[in-house]
Amino acid sequence: MCAVDLMSAGLGVQVTFEQFKERFNGKTHKDSTILAEKVDDFEQKMLVFFPSPPPEAKTPRVGAEAVKQIHEIMNQQSSRRSIVVVEKPLMGHGNLLLATETEAQHMKGNKDWKVEVFLQGELVVNITRHELVPTHKVLTEEEKKVLLRR
Repeated sequence: MCAVDLMSAGLGVQVTFEQFKERFNGKTHKDSTILAEKVDDFEQKMLVFFPSPPPEAKTPRVGAEAVKQIHEIMNQQSSRRSIVVVEKPLMGHGNLLLATETEAQHMKGNKDWKVEVFLQGELVVNITRHELVPTHKVLTEEEKKVLLRR
């Protein structure tokens, strides 16, 4: 299990998963940023962002300014991976900036730099629990051989 570092006003607070659920269950996650680190390798970090457009915005979509802030925070935290959860798809300039920064990082040799964007609606349903999805299990070596032969 990972420890979760909640960044609020620049201060990090370590919480367990149960404390996280207690704190955020049923609440909106807008403008929250979560930093997760592997317990056995603190160099492997992942940031999770829940950006929202500024109040004066004419559209509910997140734009290039939010993407710039995401990149800045990733660089400050030395994180090469992040997840961005938005209500509506990113605006065109935000998508372009995301692709440009990813390409620039790959050219610098940061091949593991990755920012994944998910719509909030995609994360509401756990498709692995759907009645038409079969139960998944890890196969033994013998079961793998039989499956591959078949």
